[in-house]
Amino acid sequence: MFKQVDNRWKQNVGQARKVMNVMEFSNNDTLRDNMGEDIIILDKVQKNLENYLTMKRSNFSRLYFLSDDELLKILSNTKEPRNINDYLRKIFECMERLIFNDGAIITHMTSKEGEVIKFLEPIDPKEFSVEIWCKCVENQMVDTMRSVINESIGD
Repeated sequence: MFKQVDNRWKQNVGQARKVMNVMEFSNNDTLRDNMGEDIIILDKVQKNLENYLTMKRSNFSRLYFLSDDELLKILSNTKEPRNINDYLRKIFECMERLIFNDGAIITHMTSKEGEVIKFLEPIDPKEFSVEIWCKCVENQMVDTMRSVINESIGD
């Protein structure tokens, strides 16, 4: 739907450049009708986008800490999971960044204070959607910290 509106917009801009007279160009019933239709279509696109983001957030509630723009940037770069580090502090308060190996597997987490903790189990974000592998990070964080605390008690 967006592509339809975008194509029509590009056509209108091209025609406006040819006419070079705003009054002449805008005095067009077809243009007015098309723009009215485009506004309705864009409202539908916006509603569908909001529903999509709500669905993603409902699968992993910590995504509610991100703005729509931030979440869209993460979702649009699913092939590059390292980009989550730009927003990680908003998702996990005490986590500064995730460390990835050469194969883009998540192996460690770091704190704001610079502590580096190796996950008990590495996480391959390529196997899951963003909200699912973020949930895996959360679970691995809890399991790893539980293990580290138990080790500390033993020591």
